[in-house]
Amino acid sequence: MESFLKILVDSGVNLNLEDLHRGVPLIFAIKKNRTKIAKYLIDSGADINRKDNKGQTPITMAILQKNKFIIKYLIKKGANVDKNIDKAGDTPLILAVENGNMPMIKYLVEEAGADVNLNAPVKYSIYSSDLKITKYLVEKGA
Repeated sequence: MESFLKILVDSGVNLNLEDLHRGVPLIFAIKKNRTKIAKYLIDSGADINRKDNKGQTPITMAILQKNKFIIKYLIKKGANVDKNIDKAGDTPLILAVENGNMPMIKYLVEEAGADVNLNAPVKYSIYSSDLKITKYLVEKGA
């Protein structure tokens, strides 16, 4: 599969081309946990902020899939954690809060600079009755 992808990339295929359902290759690779393919697409110029038909971006899909490597790689390559908002208004931080993923929450806030007040992630921690996350977000200024 990877060699076929390399042939396509080398021939200049549009890496952001949508399929019939407006899906994009990078998000599909992340959704299917094909980390090597996702990394190759990123390195080959796929749009790291491109939304699919559901409003997902590569980083929001990586959060949903709990793919820590791709999340960190996307941020390293310039994905903005506060501008990648899906159709529901969820930021990567909100998705991490909804999933109760404290290590990812800390990474997004402390390393990636996620805004603890953008779209009120603390509200989601209260809804889920996760006092540890609520306390953390409040301590960080929410």
